[in-house]
Amino acid sequence: MPGAAEGMGGKADCYAERGMLYQKLRDYRRAVKELQKATELDSSNPQAWNYLGMCRVSMGDIREGCRAYEKALELVPNMKEAWLNLGQALKEAGRVKEAERALTQAMTNPDGSPCLAAYRLLATMRQGQGKQTDAIKVLDKALSYKREEQKIELLYLRAICYHALGYARKAQADYDACMNCQPRMDEGPVAEESRMFQFLSFYQREIALFVAHNLDKRAVDFCLDTELSPAFKECWCKKGPPTQELFATYRVQPALANEGRG
Repeated sequence: MPGAAEGMGGKADCYAERGMLYQKLRDYRRAVKELQKATELDSSNPQAWNYLGMCRVSMGDIREGCRAYEKALELVPNMKEAWLNLGQALKEAGRVKEAERALTQAMTNPDGSPCLAAYRLLATMRQGQGKQTDAIKVLDKALSYKREEQKIELLYLRAICYHALGYARKAQADYDACMNCQPRMDEGPVAEESRMFQFLSFYQREIALFVAHNLDKRAVDFCLDTELSPAFKECWCKKGPPTQELFATYRVQPALANEGRG
């Protein structure tokens, strides 16, 4: 590939393409070198700046990553991918107000459709702040679009928010809905994460129901750690599918009725 930089697309384009390739291979150091050369030769390529930002953030340099995203947005102010990436980086840096503004900019795609990833990131930030009620409002809006995209992730996130607030029945409903979604059959980290949330929904649902069924016990008479089977705790920690060994030693919790408390 050394001579590729002299090709038809020009040096800057070749450096940018090579940097994007290294980014996909998660070789961020090499990617940064290539993308820096690309932006030095041609500072008007928004994708090169956007990818440079992603690589910087992946290496832990959030400040420089944000600067690269801002360069991309100076060139293309409505670049939703850069707004989304900037919002995520600002969220990780704890710059909440700025992250909220960036994610709000990313919520609508150029074709007018909702960007559910932006809703999910904003809800995750709210949930991380302990603002579960605000997170639920964001998730309600996202799920109201009735899109299959990220449905599993959105349902799981809303379920854990209801769970944290003590709304056991609503948490149960969302955990069940998450488990009943058609599982993704493709490969890759996104699909793996989606399946993991479905597995976790089973364990979290059981925890919510276990606690709900024991609310009338005295605190001294109730210990979740000692009452759950070792097989359950192992599967829960590993975030994998429930096993035959688990069902041989663990009794699934009965569902809560629809009416009444929670």
